[in-house]
Amino acid sequence: MTDAVVDANVALKWVLPEADSDVAAGMRGLVLSAPDFWLVECGNVLWVQVHRRKLALADAAAMLDQLRTAPVRTHPCDGIIAASLTIATDLDESLYDCIYLALAISLGVRLVTADMAFARKAQRRPDLAGRVVGLSTLR
Repeated sequence: MTDAVVDANVALKWVLPEADSDVAAGMRGLVLSAPDFWLVECGNVLWVQVHRRKLALADAAAMLDQLRTAPVRTHPCDGIIAASLTIATDLDESLYDCIYLALAISLGVRLVTADMAFARKAQRRPDLAGRVVGLSTLR
């Protein structure tokens, strides 16, 4: 695989032991990109884990610190927000998810996501089919 945009679901697998964490770890040698809010999204997931008492706060903070130093190029959302809104409306998906996809399109790379339902929905559209890859399909 060449360069890619990764979503928070993929990035979190670098610090949380989950299905396909090994596949996500293998991507760290690529040039990876994400919208500038990806760490906020990851931080929120880690907060939920702390809130549900599945993680200690110190562990979540350490994981967030690991993510901060991950080899991910961040890109501002302001230039792709209109395209993201159009994609979100067309796919009936959240704007957050579609910002990752719009970024991939603008960079001319694929989005790798662990959200297989989102990947399948996008792949059904001929204009988006080659732009979204489900992480589990990279095995």
